Amino acid sequence: MHLPMPIPVLRTACAQRGRSLPEMDRVAVDIAGSPVYVAAVPEADVLPLWSSLRALHESSGWWPVLSGAPSPALPPWEMLDGALDTSALGLGDKHDPVSLLQDLYARTFLMEDTDDTCRHGSPPSEAARFSAAAELVELSSPGPAPNLVHDAADLAQNLIAESRLATPDRGSRFAPEPSTPWSVASPSTLLMLVRASAGHEVPALLRWGGAGNHALEGDHHMAVLRHFHQEYGADLVGMTGDVIELLVDRAPTTPGGAALAAMEMYAYCPDIVDQGIGSVAALAEKVAPTSGWFLWWD
Repeated sequence: MHLPMPIPVLRTACAQRGRSLPEMDRVAVDIAGSPVYVAAVPEADVLPLWSSLRALHESSGWWPVLSGAPSPALPPWEMLDGALDTSALGLGDKHDPVSLLQDLYARTFLMEDTDDTCRHGSPPSEAARFSAAAELVELSSPGPAPNLVHDAADLAQNLIAESRLATPDRGSRFAPEPSTPWSVASPSTLLMLVRASAGHEVPALLRWGGAGNHALEGDHHMAVLRHFHQEYGADLVGMTGDVIELLVDRAPTTPGGAALAAMEMYAYCPDIVDQGIGSVAALAEKVAPTSGWFLWWD
């Protein structure tokens, strides 16, 4: 990765695009030893400025990330402890994201079974839940594990069948909702600049722990977000203490594509279904085909 553009030069480049980059405060050093900068930006300027910075990324080396309203509650840079360790980047590159998503998908079923076996006394710790899930794997009778791709194909067939049954009065069930305003945008939004070769590196560089309840670490996020970028043109826009938001350039436009994307989103972030939209079918119909993907871990 080339040397990053000095912030004053970046400010000039933004001005040439008609955007004003505010004074940036250096708040941390990422795991690779590069500074992390942050500034508050008015809500009206947030997305235009992010878009300009994203367009300049190839020459500047800085990836822009929106981080919600200024708050002491879990800003991403507080995940850093000052230690330099680039191993997460290496792990993120080595992960096969398709295999990783399949493993995560199968684990969602195991965790449901684990929860059902642990409903007496206080809630089990995450370590206990994963230990119980591992025991279930060993004790379960031989048989095929839940398969993400196969289940996505079944879901696609259901979506197609429902669409054929739709009447003019009912309309088609495959009807994405209009993209909503970014949750990470607020009257005064924090804008971060992270030295990264791509947006998917940012969770690893910041040692982001926002999905710790699902035992996901920065290298896992890096691998999945890299896959989402390659397959759907998804770019990291925002990241708060427990939320990741993506701008999706090539969102799926068919029931089959939306079903697969929804299954992958669910494997990666089960809470958006289990504590959100309610079903993977709804995720495929209403969210996967849109340009804005919201991922939230309880």
